[in-house]
Amino acid sequence: MPPGLLMQITKPLLALILGACAASPERPAAKASQTEARPNVVIILTDDMGYGDLSSHGHPLIRTPNIDRLAAEGQRWTSFYASSPLCNPSRIALMTGRMPIRIHGDLNRWGNLPESEITLGDMFGDAGYATAYIGKWGMSGRFADGGVHPNDAGFDYFYGVEDFNDGGRRPEVPHTYEGMKAASWEDFVFSLWRQKDEIESPTHQPTLTKRYTEESVGWMREQIAEERPFFLYLGHTMPHVPIFASPEFEGHSRAGLYGDVIEELDGSVGEVIAALGDAGVAEDTLVVFSSDNGPWLTYHDLGGSPGPFRDGKHSAWEGGFRVPGIF
Repeated sequence: MPPGLLMQITKPLLALILGACAASPERPAAKASQTEARPNVVIILTDDMGYGDLSSHGHPLIRTPNIDRLAAEGQRWTSFYASSPLCNPSRIALMTGRMPIRIHGDLNRWGNLPESEITLGDMFGDAGYATAYIGKWGMSGRFADGGVHPNDAGFDYFYGVEDFNDGGRRPEVPHTYEGMKAASWEDFVFSLWRQKDEIESPTHQPTLTKRYTEESVGWMREQIAEERPFFLYLGHTMPHVPIFASPEFEGHSRAGLYGDVIEELDGSVGEVIAALGDAGVAEDTLVVFSSDNGPWLTYHDLGGSPGPFRDGKHSAWEGGFRVPGIF
């Protein structure tokens, strides 16, 4: 299967889900009664998680029972590829259903999300869905510098950070393994946002995964209570360096801090699935779990594992593109 599979399946998949309700000049937008029977969709995307980081993919030390259960009860695609070995172009490809080279001038490189692109948020919103983006945006630079805000890209609700978590790094902290190993969360000055309001700066990174999860669960419950079909895009900041785990998960794994971070992400997946089950909508919800690219191996124990594949992030080898793919 070619690189970009996750991106390539997205729009055909959504066309099947949304087709009958898609607004067009010939067809009015869906009525509430038509959308109530439509499946909810949740995309959970981690940042720099390696193919080999899951226990269902063979990791000997990290335990991921919730993700493993999702794979066992759904589908686990073992030949599954991101569209780039870099965060930003991979995320833009998934968000738009277009290969990065078609957006950024024949290069699979870093670039901002153009305002002209149709996003997943646009598609779901046009079909009558409530839409939310929670987590790391990372597709358009800083909002104050003109970067596209999720609220202007089809998402009704946004809670998260605009940039990468090594952004705003204090000058005295070197962007090296030793520098990241010794750094604290206060060494990275960037903001947490709710809608278009900055609510925290610097962002307390150790509790980011926990807070993204709480926001996601709370927002889903609101939509379920109103009987609205919903699309949730949960884009985690972790395990992109610098990595942090909440106090509840410190020392949780047998694989050091990186293992703690992955096991907290697994716990997040468990909470999302439990919330769907408790509300009685689990069977009416498609959940997609993946990573934006392979592990950042130059950060050693702060990065993950490509499993049996060669190399990782920034590389054109298999480990740079091949990622978990669970439906």
